[in-house]
Formats: sequence, C-alpha cells, structure tokens
Amino acid sequence: MAENEDQKGIPSSLDRRRRPIRGVGAAYAQNQRLAGADDPETAARIATLSSEGMRRAEQASQKLSRMLGDLSEARQTGEWAPDFDLKDDPNLIESAHRKLLQFRRERADAEIEGRLPEDTPSADHQGSASVSDGSDYEDEARAASLFASAARVSPEDLNYNALQDRERRLRIEARCAPLGQDDYEDLLFKNHIEQQVPVSGRLTLTLRSLTSDQSRWLEGLAAQQDFSSEMEMRHWFGLAQLAIALRGLNGTPLQPILDVALSREDFMPVFGQRMKVIGKMAQPLTDDFIVQFQWFMGRVRKLIVEDDLTEMVGNS
Repeated sequence: MAENEDQKGIPSSLDRRRRPIRGVGAAYAQNQRLAGADDPETAARIATLSSEGMRRAEQASQKLSRMLGDLSEARQTGEWAPDFDLKDDPNLIESAHRKLLQFRRERADAEIEGRLPEDTPSADHQGSASVSDGSDYEDEARAASLFASAARVSPEDLNYNALQDRERRLRIEARCAPLGQDDYEDLLFKNHIEQQVPVSGRLTLTLRSLTSDQSRWLEGLAAQQDFSSEMEMRHWFGLAQLAIALRGLNGTPLQPILDVALSREDFMPVFGQRMKVIGKMAQPLTDDFIVQFQWFMGRVRKLIVEDDLTEMVGNS
C-alpha cells in the first residue's frame, strides 16, 4: 500500500504534505524542490499568492482534507467506498464525496419512508446527482426528521402544516441543483437568484428572489389595502410575493414577463396583471407555491451566511 493512501485508493489527509516555502526565491520551482516541497511547481505558484489568495488556498486544502477524512471513515466502517482510485485528484475527491452524501441522503429518505434497503448500494448505484456538501445543519435536520417521522401529521389531516413538513422539504431539496458561488455572484451582480424546483414528477417551479425595491413596493401596497383580518393580509402578501417570484411552470414562463430592472411606474401594471393570473389559480396550488417560495428563500439565506462560499448549499 502506498504511503500516502489509506484504504482502497483513499489518500491520506492533504495536511500531511510539506507546505511551500515563502520569501525571496520562493516563486522558483527549483527552490521549492530543494526545500522538499511535494509539488514544486504548485508550491512556486502558491508562494506568489497574496495573503487573501493564501487564505483561499488554505480553505480549499482544508475542505479537501475534511472530505478525505469523511471518505476514509466511511470506508473503514464499511458504510460506503468509491469504486475508483482517487489519486489525490481534487476533482475525483469531490466527486466521490458527493456520491457518499447522495448515498446518505437516499438512505435517510428510505428510513423516513420505512423502507431501508437490505443491501448497501454500490457506488455505481448512486449516479452523479448534484447534492450539497452536507453542512451540520443538514445532518441535524435529517436526524430530527427521522425522529419526528412517527408523529408526522398526514396531509389529509386538518392539523397538517405544509410549511413545517420537513420530510417533504428534504425530498424536494434533494432534487434541486445546489446553490453555490455562481448563484452568490448572481445576487451581487444580477440582483437575484433563480432556481428550478422539482416539486414532483409532474411539476417544476422556476422561482426567483425579489429585489429590495420590489419588496419595499409590496410593503407600500400592503399598507394601502383594507384588510378585514390579519389572515387576509398574510394571504395577500404571500400571493403578492408569489406574483413576483414565480417565473414559470414546467418550463413555461408566467405571463406577463416581469423584468427585474423595471421602475416602480412600469412595475405596478405588470404586477397587477400577474396578481390576476395568480388569483385565478387553484388555491391548493398557490398555497403550496407559497410554501415552496419560503423554502427557496431559506436556501438563499443559507447561501448568504455560509462562511466558505466554495461549499455547495442547494440542499439544506
């Protein structure tokens, strides 16, 4: 067995590697080689990085180390193992780690439904579905959902609370592409995030976050309404947010198109037309669409507060 490997092609922690030297002459591969760097060429490039670049490189190294530790533990306990040699390749390591997380996700879903597979699936069974890198929050949410599943209220029950149905949320989010760095940059430079949400095999919603102007305009409109109750106000505001956020159903854009860059004067008539479209939809559907939008915004908020933007967030 090679010195830098654990079991079956899983490399040891990257932290064991000799770090690049810094200072005068550090940008030359031959000097890094003389200093004993494992990869002189890479070490020379790292040595030229700014302090911020070094911080990001260190974060990436720590992330890979965490993935390797997770993979090694899964292999040693017999939980799961890749069917290919990782070869210290970051892309292969990330791919294997995503497959491990997908395996755990499917196992958790099976436990929720009371149908845990008798045999442990192979790596080939996992496919290449995109999943999040699995934060502590996700693990805690899954564990809580397992314990709560026995007491789950059926959707047929009058006490059913769709927004609090964590099991369904996890199943839907497992089908969503994860939010990551590109989406964060969309927030910064395009002023919104958009995500395809496969609610079921029959329905996929396209949802988009609101701009600050749109949110403020809705608050102003709400203040002008003559609501008969707080319940009516909450329902109106949920439908109003949906009129902006719902971009399409099963790939068909919701008409009329609402441009994110519209001025208030141009926004109001388009918003009014979309409210009429939403208002004519079946109430059970719009009730669920509002829930989907709230879950979507939860994923957006989680993306914003993540410390390491190299982590994928799509499934919370």
